[in-house]
This record gives sequence, C-alpha cells and structure tokens, in this order.
Amino acid sequence: MNTTSTLVVLIAIFLPAVWYIYIAYGMRSELKSLDQFFPLTRFVKGDQYGRSTAAAGVSLATVILALVNLAPWVGIGLLVTVASYVAGFILLYLCVPTILRANPANETIQAFLGKAYGSGRVKQVAVLFSFIGYVSIFSMELLVGVTVLEPFMGDNVLIISFLYLLFILAYSCLGGFRAIVATEQWQIRFVVVAVLAMLAAIPMVAANSAASIDYSAIADKVLTTWGAPLTFTIGIIFMNLPAAISDSGSWQRLCATRSEEDAKQGIRKAIPLFIMIWGVLILGACFVAQTAISTGAFDPAKSSLMTFIVSTLAASGPLHLVVLFVFMLGLFAAMITTADSLLLVAAQMFAVDVMRLPSANVSDSAKIGKARLVLVLIAVLSFALFALFRFIKFDVVQLIFSIYGANLALFPSVVAALFLSKRLDLRHSAVAATLSIFAGFAAAWASAIYGKVSGTMDWLYNAPAMSFGASCLVFGALVVVPRIWRKRP
Repeated sequence: MNTTSTLVVLIAIFLPAVWYIYIAYGMRSELKSLDQFFPLTRFVKGDQYGRSTAAAGVSLATVILALVNLAPWVGIGLLVTVASYVAGFILLYLCVPTILRANPANETIQAFLGKAYGSGRVKQVAVLFSFIGYVSIFSMELLVGVTVLEPFMGDNVLIISFLYLLFILAYSCLGGFRAIVATEQWQIRFVVVAVLAMLAAIPMVAANSAASIDYSAIADKVLTTWGAPLTFTIGIIFMNLPAAISDSGSWQRLCATRSEEDAKQGIRKAIPLFIMIWGVLILGACFVAQTAISTGAFDPAKSSLMTFIVSTLAASGPLHLVVLFVFMLGLFAAMITTADSLLLVAAQMFAVDVMRLPSANVSDSAKIGKARLVLVLIAVLSFALFALFRFIKFDVVQLIFSIYGANLALFPSVVAALFLSKRLDLRHSAVAATLSIFAGFAAAWASAIYGKVSGTMDWLYNAPAMSFGASCLVFGALVVVPRIWRKRP
C-alpha cells in the first residue's frame, strides 16, 4: 500500500481513540464509588441504552469481517444472522420485567445464579467459564483488527495493535462503564457511516472495469442466491436467539438501565438499528462481491472480500481515500466498542465476584484503583494470548462459533432461576446448574476443535447447538429424574 493510504488508515484508527480519551477524561470526576465504575447502579436512559446496545451488538469487528468475507459464498443467506439476532432481542424485551425484578441488587449474571441456587459453586463455575469466554473474544477482536491492518502495516502491525490496546485501556480506566456508554453514542454513528461507505464502494468497483456491467443480472443473482448451509443456519440461530438472555454483557447493560420502561424503550430503539446496519452491510457486501466477480477483478477463492475492498479503496484517487477513511473509521470503532465492553465485563466478574471488592474494607478511591488494576491485568493477559495466537499462526477466528456458543451453557440455569423458581426447588438444583454449565462449555469446544482438526466446517457451525443441547439435556435430566420440584401447597 502507498504512504498516503497508510496515513489515512492511521488517522482513521487513532483520531477517534483520542476523542474517546477526551470524553473519558471529562467524566473521571463523576466516579465517586465502585458502583459508578462498574454498572452496579441503574443510571442509563432509554435512548442511551438503545444506542449502546446497538453499538455493542452490530459492531462486533469479528462479525463484520465474517459477514463481509462470507458474502460471496453465502449471499443473502447471511440475513439469517439479522433475523435470529432481532428475534433474540424481542425475546429479551419480553423478559425485561422478570430480569430486572429478579435482580434488584444489580448483580452480575454469575452472582445472580449463585444467589438463586444458594450455591457458591454455581457462581464460581459460571464465572470461570464466562471469564475464559470473554478473554478469548477480546483476543479474537484484536486478531481481526490485525488482519485488516496487515496490508498497510506489514511487520509493524503488532506495535499498532499494542498502541491501540493502550488507547482502549486509557479511556476505560479513566471513565469505567460510564465512559463506555458515552463513547458508544459516537461509535454507533461511525459504524453507520462505515456501512454506507460499503454501498459507495459498489460504483467504485464498477468504475475500475472497462467492460459494461449488467446490474439487473447482478441484482437478480444477489437476491436469489441463498448459499447458507443448513448447519451454518442452525448454528447462527442457536448462537443468536437465546444469547441475549444468558450473555453477561447483555445482562450487564440491561441491568444498568434506570427502569423497566427505559430498558424497553432502548430495545425498541436498538432493533431497527440492528436491522438497518446488518441488513445494509450484508446486501452491500453481496453487491460489491458480485460486481467485482462479474468484472473479473475479484476471485473469492484467491483472496477475501474485505482485503479486496480495502485494496481497491487504497489504490485509487482522493474520493476513494475518503471512502477508505470512513470505512476504516467505522470498522475500528466497531473493534473499540466491543473490546472495551469485553474488558469491563471480564473485569467486573473478577473484581466483584472473585475479589469481592464491594465489601472490601477500604476507601472508595482504593476500590476504584484496584478495579482499574484488574482491567489492566486482564488486558495484558488477553494481549499475551493474542500475541501467542499470532506467533503460532493459529486461526482462532475459525472458532467464533464455539467462543460465542459456549456462553449458551448458562441458558438453562438462567431461565430456570428466572421463570421456574416457584415450581423448581432451586436450592436442590445447584448440582444440575453446575454440571449443565460445564457440559455446555465442553460440548461447544469439543465440537469446534473436532471440526478444526478434521477440517469439517459443519462441526464448527454446530458448536452453539451442541452447547445449548448439552446444557439443556444435562440440566433437564438432573432435575426431572430426581424430581426436584417444590411441593404443591
């Protein structure tokens, strides 16, 4: 890549990061206690929650990369991701009153489970596996960022990634969850303009071809090509539909809202954003791919669509560089808004549920200081894991289905605690909850690892369904067989 395009990309990466630090610096005075550093108080307004939820949901850099690169192969079959994700949040919408009323202390989902089942073991197992999952997802987000930067940075990509990590740490430590919510109001805007930049790339790709282009044939091919395998479709549905209820990050955001009405208002606001952003991204990527294939400029068997788009924008004139800037601005806003949330969720689990900082006999400022230290240590651990994956050239991105799918292991335990507390004797169901979490986590990773080793993609896609099925089966069997039900009055 030329020097100008590299400079444009660097500005797109670091300019918003400096802006986020400025926002967080201005909010540092608002942090008077640990409750304000972590989302342990209910302060988020409905419209803020909507934008924050949309930013965290649609802007996973890993998901954006996967959707773009799968577009030439799967086509509009990728719309199943939109439908299943929206369905998951409709389900969450219906569960808002139950969740907020069941968790008046605004605890983590792991602490809620421990209290509901009257078992520290349930809480510990849930924290352990959730923590592993979130650290893995954070490392994967960094890996995705690196793959996009490699054409520009070459051997310097690790240095840039480390600097980027420092930016994320800086504003997360300064402002905690309040800074994350504030910056996400900007990040969702950057993601929207990046998706629109994808549409702008369509005529730019076409302009590079001397031959005439039959847009009606391209549109017909895009709108009639459903290339999603059945296993992929099932895996996506299982990964998205139940996740909103049992995911630690979603639970954290929901329980930080001021009221039930604020939560519902936010979800009503987030759902149209999900549909618009993911839908436009998928259709735009499909049209770019088919346009480039029809001109002979792109072969999906030889390179990824994301690499083709970035290379096309970087190798052309000033207008292309403007679109490149906007596109990279949104892509790395996506990576930031995911990375900071992942760090804070993992840090809250460790600081609150393991270290028990809220009950520590120290000053509020000391508690916040320790929370910041936890945040830094988790970031260092995640970066070390990321660097290791880079060094051994292990494509952890292929395990996206298992990493996200493993979180479904908590689903039956959470649902039972929320909706079956009057029929199920939760105190005697702790063993069922513990073993179901373990079974779901193990099943997801076993499926994915077998798929990676054997080269069978179906088993990679099956990981969420395996996690969901194993956890539900174990929980159901250990509750039904011993008949752990409350006696009817």
